[in-house]
Amino acid sequence: TVSLAWLAPPADETVDGDDGEGSDFGESSSRGEHVVLAGYSDGTLREWPVADIASPKSGRPGGLASRRVFRLGCGMMRTVDLVHLSTPIADADVSARMSPRGGAAVYAWIKGLVGKKMTTACLGRVSIPAFSEDGPGGPVKLEADELVTRETVSSKTPAEERAEKEREHVCLRKHDDVIHLVSSHRQPRKGDGGILERYNLEDGGAPRGEVHVVMVASHGLVFYRDTLDGGGKRRQGEETCRLVHYSRVLKTSQHYSTEQSAFSAVSVSPDTADLALGRANGHIELLVGVFENNS
Repeated sequence: TVSLAWLAPPADETVDGDDGEGSDFGESSSRGEHVVLAGYSDGTLREWPVADIASPKSGRPGGLASRRVFRLGCGMMRTVDLVHLSTPIADADVSARMSPRGGAAVYAWIKGLVGKKMTTACLGRVSIPAFSEDGPGGPVKLEADELVTRETVSSKTPAEERAEKEREHVCLRKHDDVIHLVSSHRQPRKGDGGILERYNLEDGGAPRGEVHVVMVASHGLVFYRDTLDGGGKRRQGEETCRLVHYSRVLKTSQHYSTEQSAFSAVSVSPDTADLALGRANGHIELLVGVFENNS
């Protein structure tokens, strides 16, 4: 699995030649870079700067070696398989606000073994550190934050029990799985009076906003909202992190078979307002204002 990410520098880093004044996010973000991140089934995450990929040297025999290698752990998992990766869609300035210490926030759908035989899966968040020439030469160990775990439900699960599980878990049918993962940063709307305006920077600056992660299964969607607080941390709780499940078949696909109506592609609008869904039957459906409704 592969994702393009903006690797932000530390927020207090200034441009060469700066006198130390005005080291705001806009100036420091110019020192960042785009990187390609690739997740593997052995639990490693590898990084390639886009500038190096575009270099003529990248076409040499043997390919281009990754610049850094990270080895991930996640909770109680004995093994880690990075199935899907997604870096929030955001400009350089917003990325710097999301990661005040530099680097990038990456969301992942992770599978692994707990104990000898039991397989589990979860939505995780990984903080990739800013690059440094003085960094370690070997693989860097990183621990993924386990945000929500998978829970299996069936058509026979009582509605009340299912609703309780959906508040805490990503609920999927037994043979279903997450096939796509996308994430996007949503800017606060001025005058909303909603939850986004209540989480500002400690210095009274602009709100950090929130990250929406969409997990797409073959016949359902799960939205996870990650709200950034004033300290740049993510806080768990009913108010600040919310799971929303969409499992009903949309009307335009009710006349097709289960296979034909299965989701096959997903895309977020640039302003994180709408979600486009592609189905196996060739239909494209638009969920207008879905991110605002989930906030």
